[in-house]
Amino acid sequence: MPAVSGKVDGGSGVVRRKGGLELDLQFFAKERGSSTAKLRDTKNIRYSQDNIRGTFDDGTNVNELVYHLKNSPEYASTIEPIRLVKYNDLPREVQQYLGKQGVSSSSVFTLDNRRLYAAKQAGVKVNSVLATQADLEGIDLIRRFTTETAGKTIEIR
Repeated sequence: MPAVSGKVDGGSGVVRRKGGLELDLQFFAKERGSSTAKLRDTKNIRYSQDNIRGTFDDGTNVNELVYHLKNSPEYASTIEPIRLVKYNDLPREVQQYLGKQGVSSSSVFTLDNRRLYAAKQAGVKVNSVLATQADLEGIDLIRRFTTETAGKTIEIR
């Protein structure tokens, strides 16, 4: 895969690579709601599911993101922040489910497993933000939390 030239069209989400190829990725501002995104170490962030699809809704795949993060670690600050949720902010039913797996009450989970997976594979920090109450209300958290490994591992299907 050709190297990233580093040129980003303002807000368009297109990265131009050497050789004329374009990769359409989504770029977002560092702010989301009232929380400011920041780069965080991935080692203490857990997954909410045990497996993920290898492609994003826009057709790009997780391995492309891993490649860009490995070859340009500053790229992490340009991708949409993953939303994080603290254990104590989860519904009681989800807390009980996770508690049976030995999850501590100080744990933090992601709602965006593919981007977390890519950052962990690349060995870089991940752009992240705490999920807003509106984010949490718009997600069926009971269905979302399907991990049986306490959120420590994930597989691509």
